[in-house]
Amino acid sequence: MKNLLITMLLALAVSLNSCEEENDTHIILEETSKTLFSGEEYAIKASSDYKITYKSSDDFVASVSVTGKVAAYNVGEAVVTLSNGTEEKEFKVFVAPKYDLYPDPILDFGMSKTNLVKKLGTPKVEKVMDEYEYIAYEGKSDNVSNIVYFFVDNLFVQVTLEMLDEKTKDLMPFLHERYMFLSTIDDPEYGGAMEYFVDSNDYEKTTKWIVNWMPTSEYRCISYMEYDYKPLKMGTKRYTRPFDVYR
Repeated sequence: MKNLLITMLLALAVSLNSCEEENDTHIILEETSKTLFSGEEYAIKASSDYKITYKSSDDFVASVSVTGKVAAYNVGEAVVTLSNGTEEKEFKVFVAPKYDLYPDPILDFGMSKTNLVKKLGTPKVEKVMDEYEYIAYEGKSDNVSNIVYFFVDNLFVQVTLEMLDEKTKDLMPFLHERYMFLSTIDDPEYGGAMEYFVDSNDYEKTTKWIVNWMPTSEYRCISYMEYDYKPLKMGTKRYTRPFDVYR
């Protein structure tokens, strides 16, 4: 009788273990993060008894396929959420910069000229030009000669970095790994080809746009401007909002 009871208990334990194995709802994730460069791919190593779905928090930074293959696009951080219907896990993707030409200038559009000067100190140049006021500072890296901040009605609307053309060998890959290229417009008034970039692949999420242009044979300029839905006060073709042109 005792042996029979032991046998029954063992059989019950095996049965319970078998049920637990058949109904395991866990996701096994070998790694929880990965650092990539723009253009690289990585297959997330995950397993589960149930089908896993994958979703990226920011497709501008990195996308993920239905099989868990991550494609890195732009510098930043994205979180891939894995789900099997009952459990979720997160996998962080860091897209690191390969090129480091210069640090971002101040991009707090709408800031007053007074407050910007408080942050940066006394400018080396301060002038009024047509409908603008602008102030200029020396560049913060060996590659940037000058940084010029523009204001309309005392509000910050644009910043332009001036670079010697000989310093811009890596400029295009630098911009491409950070922003989305839209197109090129040929505009002789502003030095010929003007290359337009934006900071999102989603019209609703775009906050700024970037223009790479060459006003002289010696200098190249990179201009950063706030992107909004209303026409900017300047009204010139230089400030046509790029998504309105290329949508």
